[in-house]
Amino acid sequence: MAAAEQVIQGILQQIETAWNRYDSVSLAAAFAEDANFIQIFGGQLDGRAAIE
Repeated sequence: MAAAEQVIQGILQQIETAWNRYDSVSLAAAFAEDANFIQIFGGQLDGRAAIE
């Protein structure tokens, strides 16, 4: 379980760093190619390219 937690923490750190740098390419890279991202106001982005 500790290894899985480290992987998750690494992904979260990648997202945080990309967000703080306004780096949409690095932010999107943290997601699967076929990811679905629900925005805070309910909008939905389908796929890594849309997230970027």
